[in-house]
Amino acid sequence: MKGLVIAIVGLFLAVPAGADVYKWVDSTGKVHYSDKPADLTVGKVNVKSARTDYQRLERDRQSAIEAAQANAEAQARQAEADARQAENDRINAENCAKAQRNLNRVVSAQRLYEVDAEGERTYLSDAEIEARRQAARDDVALFCDE
Repeated sequence: MKGLVIAIVGLFLAVPAGADVYKWVDSTGKVHYSDKPADLTVGKVNVKSARTDYQRLERDRQSAIEAAQANAEAQARQAEADARQAENDRINAENCAKAQRNLNRVVSAQRLYEVDAEGERTYLSDAEIEARRQAARDDVALFCDE
């Protein structure tokens, strides 16, 4: 018997509550809403209601979480790429400075030489000097923004 009463009460609670909503403006201009009309001149408001779709809400919440995670991962990847680019730029700037110093050295030197295994100087021929200067120019062109 007790279970039957609980089931009947549960059925009444499960029925969606539907009531008319009325809107009116009082003499001071204030807007009022109520489920009971103040008088016959009040207007009935068409209120649309629907059951909450909890599955859709959960899907939307999960989608938002996944989008936030994907965004965070994309930002992390971009930060890594930016760090790699900054390191490459730093290395390129160092290489450019070295190439410019080398070009300055081979262009301004009157006589270029190499030191052999015994520590003796071997002076370069004019063709070898020009080849070194061209290689230095090529390095500057490669590493420097000119």
